[in-house]
Amino acid sequence: MSDIIFKKNKRKYFFIIILLVILIFFTLYFSILFLLNPSKYVYALMPNKTIVLLIGILGLLGCLILVYITTKSVFNKEFSIIINKDGLFIGIIQYSNKNIMWEDIKSIETISINNIKHIIIYINHVEKYENYEKGIQNFFLKNRVQRYGTPFVINTSALQDNVEDIAKLMNEYLIKFRRNKG
Repeated sequence: MSDIIFKKNKRKYFFIIILLVILIFFTLYFSILFLLNPSKYVYALMPNKTIVLLIGILGLLGCLILVYITTKSVFNKEFSIIINKDGLFIGIIQYSNKNIMWEDIKSIETISINNIKHIIIYINHVEKYENYEKGIQNFFLKNRVQRYGTPFVINTSALQDNVEDIAKLMNEYLIKFRRNKG
């Protein structure tokens, strides 16, 4: 079995990064406005200065998280999915451990989340993968496990290939691994 590599679609990726940068500036702009003059923005939805200040602070924190994610994505040299005889290398996720061994995989499915197709990889030992993560990555991992039952929910919209084709090849390799193993 030879390695199969799915690389990023540079146009889609560039478009996504531009949208994130616009969102960052938009959030930063309004957060600073709210923090500099909170009494000016008091109205029915934000009835007092404290709520305006709180929303401004939350906006700044959200902006920092977006900057962190965008920076990590831009400088990610391994932005791809690689399928090989040992398992999957998922370079498009923000986790420290990007390798998933075939023996850890229960199943691979595609689902639609907010009308965007995702690949979900169900694994046997979530704890094994939780131990690799710290900080915000650990938070995202636990959130995905709680919401979807697995930490590996992969949005492949920035890749060149179709989600269905990627999932089909992953499943074919998983079946080959199980046949060779047993």
